Amino acid sequence: YRLLFQMSVDPVLILDGESGRILEVNPAAQTLLGRAARRLANRPLADLFAVEDRTKITALLAALRGAGRGEDLTARLAEGTQEVSVSASTFRQEGGLPSSTWCRSPARSSCAASRWTAGSAVRA
Repeated sequence: YRLLFQMSVDPVLILDGESGRILEVNPAAQTLLGRAARRLANRPLADLFAVEDRTKITALLAALRGAGRGEDLTARLAEGTQEVSVSASTFRQEGGLPSSTWCRSPARSSCAASRWTAGSAVRA
């Protein structure tokens, strides 16, 4: 898992399943967001998005906690005007709480070409 996470060309974020705070960020996500992993750690995922889209992100996280999945959505990043597609799924880390995985890709690109994951786990 660790090698796939680091080598993925898709942006990937690992989130805490309960709080929605960022635990880990792969290099592709750092490039997309323009920030080093240490500057992203412990931040709420919703803070990475434009104010008007934060409710959608929060609702997606809530759906993951409640039903284990949520509907894909499009949201704009907080810094800049780039829109990304966001999808999420959950996983359970060994001996840990459920985690969410998020996928994000530029809205103008196909999701198959470029996706992002962050967790509890999220991929974008």
